[in-house]
Amino acid sequence: MKRNYLLALGLVVVLTMLVLPASAARKMEYRANGKVTQYQGNDPNPSAIVVNGNWNLRVVDGKVDFQLSYTERNLISEPEGGAPVGSIDLFKITFKSADPWNPPFAIVDGAWVITGNFNIDKLAAQPDGSKVWIYGFLSPQGGAVHIYPNGGLALDVGLWHLMGSINSMK
Repeated sequence: MKRNYLLALGLVVVLTMLVLPASAARKMEYRANGKVTQYQGNDPNPSAIVVNGNWNLRVVDGKVDFQLSYTERNLISEPEGGAPVGSIDLFKITFKSADPWNPPFAIVDGAWVITGNFNIDKLAAQPDGSKVWIYGFLSPQGGAVHIYPNGGLALDVGLWHLMGSINSMK
């Protein structure tokens, strides 16, 4: 009887050692990606329009990796020597860090929400036609990204207000 008890206890210890690492290795992961389609709002005289863009989100155990890049066509030239009309600028917006008030990733009423500080980099067209990378262009900017399962992406980060579609969300 004592031997069966020790054998059963040994079996429990061995199974615990095998099962716990497998369950601990299971990580919570969320992934989504899509297209950037337009600026939010109905400005009758926009200074630029979105040409195309992509975004990607990966969250593993609460660690957020969000990246969005898009190109815009300049429709007007700034009076102080801005980009030529028709030139293309490229923007890259990436999640940098959480803010002190909100979790960096949450699910609110079914929507995935990324909240915190974002870096913005810009490949800017110059009046002479050349292009210059501006790293940390007006960065960091606080804001949020909402990904609605049946409605797309809404990015509100500092001065940037973009909308997009979803290709995949799991």
